Amino acid sequence: MPYFVLVIIFTILLLPGIIGAILPIIPSIPWMFVVALIFGIIDRFQHLRWWELLILGILALISITADNVSGLVGAKGTGASRWGILGGFIGGLIGLFFFPPWGAIMGMILGVVILEIIYNRDNKKAVKSASGVILGNLANIVINLILCFIFIGLFLLFVLK
Repeated sequence: MPYFVLVIIFTILLLPGIIGAILPIIPSIPWMFVVALIFGIIDRFQHLRWWELLILGILALISITADNVSGLVGAKGTGASRWGILGGFIGGLIGLFFFPPWGAIMGMILGVVILEIIYNRDNKKAVKSASGVILGNLANIVINLILCFIFIGLFLLFVLK
């Protein structure tokens, strides 16, 4: 198979990562990293060097970190207490395992609201903290979209040099 066809096929395989940045169906950048790794293996790392793959891996780690902390940072930014943050963390984990793909976000929101109400007895603060979770997750979508386009650009730069 000609090398250019291989590049086109693998670039197309990267595109679901963009959808994953918006809809939490697949982990966007980790998906793209696996595609790049498979490309490197098929190509025997002749065009995609180990250090270039390391750069793409760092993008994947940034994405994973953003996925896991964005909602909680948003909640903290809108005044959630430690109990609310803990509730968001626990709710996010429960939701992720029992109701994927949207369960993590919904669990985080519910966890923040429930523990804010239980420990602070302040409905207004609970709603404000939950809105921070939503804003944090929206920011995460933007961050992941930017990372997706950077990833695709770097992948093409690396393999077409």
